Amino acid sequence: MKVFKFLSPILLMLGLAGITPLSNAAAIWDLSNDFSPNNDVTNVWQYGTIDTGSFNAFNSYSSVGYPLNVASHCNTNCTTVQDPNISKNDSGSTIVSSLFSNNAFGITAFDQAVIFGPYPSGVAAQWTATMSGIYQIDAFFQDVQDCCQDRTPFGEILLNHVSLFGPTLVGTLVANTTLDYNDTLNLNAGDTLHFVVNGGYDSTQVSATIQSVPEPTAIALFALGLFGLGFARRRQA
Repeated sequence: MKVFKFLSPILLMLGLAGITPLSNAAAIWDLSNDFSPNNDVTNVWQYGTIDTGSFNAFNSYSSVGYPLNVASHCNTNCTTVQDPNISKNDSGSTIVSSLFSNNAFGITAFDQAVIFGPYPSGVAAQWTATMSGIYQIDAFFQDVQDCCQDRTPFGEILLNHVSLFGPTLVGTLVANTTLDYNDTLNLNAGDTLHFVVNGGYDSTQVSATIQSVPEPTAIALFALGLFGLGFARRRQA
């Protein structure tokens, strides 16, 4: 028991040492909550396009961007009629645009939704892991545009530019349906995830949440240390 009493503070410190770096990464990264005017390497999320396997960040931003008059990333001028774009409905209410009104083509944007505008190759949000660890990934793709018959988009998730979820695995995104992705990945620092909408078709809502998973070993050491300290105190009492 004396040995256990002696080891308890050591186990507690080892557990804290293992948990401390993970606590910095345990915050949830959320595509909607983290949406930012910044679009450079200082931001864990970047917004752009993917052509032939290369990610190209958008170079323009507007708080009243096309097509929904909301926060938008695009190329050149976000207030003009153009694709591609990535927008967030930050208006506080659902936006429902009538078909062909204001060139919005029947888009329904729920409050706080992130909408990917059509593009032949791929519109993408890039997330970069800041440290190695296990991460829980939860995402979905939902067709939110009613225009020009059924122009089916293709939702896809890439890990380091290799598809791990997409049309070849789960099929295409049929109008008014949602494709969900939920999995745990072991990532290295610098690994990238791309949440992509492929094809010049309907606008698509994309939701993506990423959270690190604390290592069981660190938690076990921490819990064992706490148990030992509690047991030692009861013995002293």
